[in-house]
Amino acid sequence: MKDILEFIGNFDTSFIDSKLSEREKMAISLASLVANQNFEAIEIYVNEFLDKGFSGNEIYEVVLHTSPYCGYFKAGEALELILDIFNVKGIEIQDFKTVKDENRYSKGLEVQRKIFGENVGKINESMLEDEKITTKFLSENCFGDLYTRSSLDLKLREMITLAVLIANGCCSSQVKSHTVGNLNVGNEKEKILALALYGVIFNGFPKTLNALKDIKEVLKEN
Repeated sequence: MKDILEFIGNFDTSFIDSKLSEREKMAISLASLVANQNFEAIEIYVNEFLDKGFSGNEIYEVVLHTSPYCGYFKAGEALELILDIFNVKGIEIQDFKTVKDENRYSKGLEVQRKIFGENVGKINESMLEDEKITTKFLSENCFGDLYTRSSLDLKLREMITLAVLIANGCCSSQVKSHTVGNLNVGNEKEKILALALYGVIFNGFPKTLNALKDIKEVLKEN
């Protein structure tokens, strides 16, 4: 681990540091670590973030947001680890849920339209019935259950989503669509590039370079 930390220390992070806040780097770090299932590192980072003054609520909500993008059990295991740390430290978390069963879909669709435009619902209407089941669940869960939670703003949530997709690898289509989503909610081009570059620490160069190819393709068109 010592040698690896020395490698990381040799990175020139001046561009990244100029574009990302400490809160954004915290979110990207945790999202990437959860996607990669680096539990030992998650424990180290969570304790460091608490020492730096980040709240248990912020940390918990970042990890919770990763669940539909990296897998529910992956996020669940990370959340159990984090809650164990919180229990030792006497940290309690709040519930930031804002939707009910009857409006999860409509509220989720509302958020999707803010991110991707008004055509989201119209495209769903033209799909086959079996396709609609998937898109309805996507709207209800990813966007209705998670994006509507009052704990994190839309800009940070889109950054977390993109960070997880990059860490997953093999998500070219989703990386492109959420690059557009990041732009639509107000995250500027250089911040998106900094997000991807910062992720190299957690994801390695192959995943990062593949994602940057997709991101730059989108940025050229916008």
